[in-house]
Amino acid sequence: MKNCLLFWWLNFFGLFGFVHAQPPPIGYRHLTADDGLPSSEVHEMLQDGQGYLWFATDNGVSRFNGYEFENFGALQGLKDPVVFHLQEDSRGRVWMKCMSGLLYYFENDSLRAFAGNTVMESLKGRKMGLGNFYVDSLGQVFNSIYLHGLIRFLSAGKREFLMKENQGYAVFLVEKTAVHTLPDVLSQNSQAHTSWDQLTAKNLWQLTLYTNQDTSQHILPGGKAGFEVESLLLQDSTLIVARARYLFGFKKGKLVWQLPIPEPVAACFQNARGEVYLGFIHRKGVRYYRSVSDLQANRFETFLEGYSVTGILEDRQGGYWFSTTEAGVFYRPKSSMETFDQASGLPHNYITAVDLKNENEAFVGMEGGGMAKVDARAKKTSLLPHLGDKILDIAYDPTQKALWAIGENGNAHFFLHGKWHLMIDSVASAKRKTQVGYVGRHFHFSSDRRILWAAFHYGFNKINPSSRTAEAIYRELHQETPYNIRTLDAYTTADNRTWIANIDGLFELRNNQLLPPEQRHPAFQARVEALAELPDSTLVIGSKGFGLIFWKKDRTASMTIDDGLTANMIENLHVDVNGILWAGTLNGLNKVQWRWDEQPEIERITTVHGLPSNEVTDVATWGNVVWVGTTKGLARFVAVKPNSISPKPILASVKTNLRSLDLASLRPVSFWENNITIHFFAINYKMAGHIPYRYRLDGGNWTYTTNTSLNLPAMSPGERLFEVQAQNEDGVWSEPLFFQITILPPWWQSWWFWSLVTVAMAALIWVFIHYRTSQIRHEAQLKTAFQQKILETEMAALRSQMNPHFIFNCLNSINHFVVTKESDLAASYISKFSRLIRLVLDNSRSQRVSLENELEALRLYMELESMRFDGKFRYELWVDDEVDTRFVQIPSMLIQPYVENAIWHGLMHKPEGGSVIVDVKLPEANLLRVEITDDGIGRDRAAQLESKSSLSHKPQGATITADRLKILDNNYQNNGRVIIQDLLEMDGQPCGTKVVLEIPL
Repeated sequence: MKNCLLFWWLNFFGLFGFVHAQPPPIGYRHLTADDGLPSSEVHEMLQDGQGYLWFATDNGVSRFNGYEFENFGALQGLKDPVVFHLQEDSRGRVWMKCMSGLLYYFENDSLRAFAGNTVMESLKGRKMGLGNFYVDSLGQVFNSIYLHGLIRFLSAGKREFLMKENQGYAVFLVEKTAVHTLPDVLSQNSQAHTSWDQLTAKNLWQLTLYTNQDTSQHILPGGKAGFEVESLLLQDSTLIVARARYLFGFKKGKLVWQLPIPEPVAACFQNARGEVYLGFIHRKGVRYYRSVSDLQANRFETFLEGYSVTGILEDRQGGYWFSTTEAGVFYRPKSSMETFDQASGLPHNYITAVDLKNENEAFVGMEGGGMAKVDARAKKTSLLPHLGDKILDIAYDPTQKALWAIGENGNAHFFLHGKWHLMIDSVASAKRKTQVGYVGRHFHFSSDRRILWAAFHYGFNKINPSSRTAEAIYRELHQETPYNIRTLDAYTTADNRTWIANIDGLFELRNNQLLPPEQRHPAFQARVEALAELPDSTLVIGSKGFGLIFWKKDRTASMTIDDGLTANMIENLHVDVNGILWAGTLNGLNKVQWRWDEQPEIERITTVHGLPSNEVTDVATWGNVVWVGTTKGLARFVAVKPNSISPKPILASVKTNLRSLDLASLRPVSFWENNITIHFFAINYKMAGHIPYRYRLDGGNWTYTTNTSLNLPAMSPGERLFEVQAQNEDGVWSEPLFFQITILPPWWQSWWFWSLVTVAMAALIWVFIHYRTSQIRHEAQLKTAFQQKILETEMAALRSQMNPHFIFNCLNSINHFVVTKESDLAASYISKFSRLIRLVLDNSRSQRVSLENELEALRLYMELESMRFDGKFRYELWVDDEVDTRFVQIPSMLIQPYVENAIWHGLMHKPEGGSVIVDVKLPEANLLRVEITDDGIGRDRAAQLESKSSLSHKPQGATITADRLKILDNNYQNNGRVIIQDLLEMDGQPCGTKVVLEIPL
């Protein structure tokens, strides 16, 4: 009995057979260990709720996102690397069962062992996970262990045996999943061993079904030992059970049908449309049944022969995945296309030409395969009589029921009454005294199908398909030199004009002359590959390098890859009965709906949509049915609407300075971590890792890329919004993925830093003033009474100028700007304030300073006061040209007190504000005249208002300045004085004050 299980084991994993698998079929994407799978021996597949694909292999499990595989093995906690079965539970956890029968699950990006594994490890004897398992919606775990039966875990520590091993083969229905067990066929002590041998001798076996509390037993054919049971509950509640070479159908516990199968089944699958797939071992591939009725009647199609198929999966995009034990995984994208190649009966995959007899029958020319007729309805391929291995082009004439073809030698033939006929060139035959045929490389019927043009490497021929006669037009051309230019196409339009396309460009054939077109376009002077005509008489030119050119009368327009074409190098053109243009390139097929003065519609069709290859060699249509020849096979499909759904990108990771962030609880990052790397991707398996993306930051312009990682270095502080979209195979953009991150400002831009700066500046200013005052007081004690009087006056002036109210008002203004986050205003105010303080302190060191420095300090003072009072007043400073401010020396801080009085007592009491004007003149050589004029409320009114306020601003600075002028007058024996004038309106109302300072130089 041990040999029986060993036989099953070797056969199940494809190690017993010696037949080599054939090359991967066309239309499938093939993934193996070379592409990143941990092993090419794959046992089962699963697509989880996020869209990831999971693969169970004999070397661990793998998660796939369409770009790369993420593999989990011993290092990630999976002690047993041979994994047989997968399931996702109602909580989104991905479970896996190993060969040892142990269970693991993947949750929160980490692999965890099932708590019940300790129970299974404690079981005596050999433990093998040949049976499957199931986690129900309540979280109960059902696990089938070979030699022990079926165990149900109600919790981590509580369990019960639902079936024992001596019950033989059994299937237990849990919710809508069938869990099955295997009998003990090895142990000589098994109670069921004798019964098992008796049934096997009669080629029978026993199956017990547990469904909806009912139990039934069945004796079935196919008793050969060593095969596991596969089961599936179908949509119509039929339970199918496969074992050995039989498939059984049960309903309500009763056997309703059975049918033989070629090999044991390793995978059963039914899609939402009711179609059934069976995967077989021993390299028998897959059987496809269109319905359960077809399954019962044994009507099927076979594909992937040469491979042992262990898993079948339809992903959410309608693509199909097939796992094998010897060749990894095959993926077939969802497609409405039928493909025909060598696997379906064609002698060669390289299709050179296609033309149609009807929507279901096509004539096909091949490179190396001659000619064939493909019947899509009957799924039959038949060869035509031999005309050479290489066929250059074909054209079918439904009126005459004649098939035209150009063989490898370039001669034009027509197929009629069951045989090929050569088109005889009588002129050439007479010259060479032997039968010579007309040559060609490309056929093109005229719009009325009365002319068949044959273009070739040094000319073109005109064929009459009804009389099957021809003439070599190129011989009669009125040219200085013989025409020997490679001609690529020739076509007669609906208005009976004939156009010739060759390697030199586009020409019109008129009166046996080739004339360049009246309309000028760069593409008309370069190689033209193909011609076509739209129903509105627009001529379409397929160029080599310029894309498509549309020409109608005096209008031309072009279409290139920038407009959505797959390539600018056009290989062939075809216009169908609906006026749709089909343009083939070496990068795919283009479906173009052209309308003048409207936006054209372009649909790109490539291998992503099911084409065998992007190298399109020919296109033919019948109604809405499209046939496409490629270098890797023939495709047929019905034109359908593009896919309007594009998968939304997934945010995989975010790193700041290479540190990964926790996306579940994202917090603001510091300014020093503003180097952001974002990794994202969309799961679209049809695109095979070539998905276009576009992203933008903070709602700016889109940037386009195919990369899935984006680095954003040195991002500025604030709340930053990242947005990314993915594009599907039909150019449709997905819903955007939004990601928002907050970057904190640096410490020098924070509010607390500016507050510290303000306090520190206030402290420094106070210390310096205190120090300077003490220094002046000390020096005053050492001077004469006259000098002391001058110093005391200067000190008083300094103190008056550095009025504490002014200083602290300035600091309060700075603090206000910081708190309200007006950092630019705060910075500007601090800069001007520090400059003023520096000038005052610098000027205080000397009794006299330059007028330039004095006026600069005065200007800064007026700017600060204007900023602090929100521009309530304006100021002007005028200096006569004859005053050289650099060389004129005056006592420091002499003018500012009067300007301060003008602002505080004249203008601040005026609701609408006003202006102050300072005018500096030199009326005499040794006398400087300064006039300070304001349009305030006048001195009398200001005195009345201030007498009522305890917080009035007393004009002490003006008194000190007057005393200083008297001292200067005595010292220099000149007229130093202060003149104050009240300005009045015509009606006697005060309208301001004018102060005149006469300063001796």
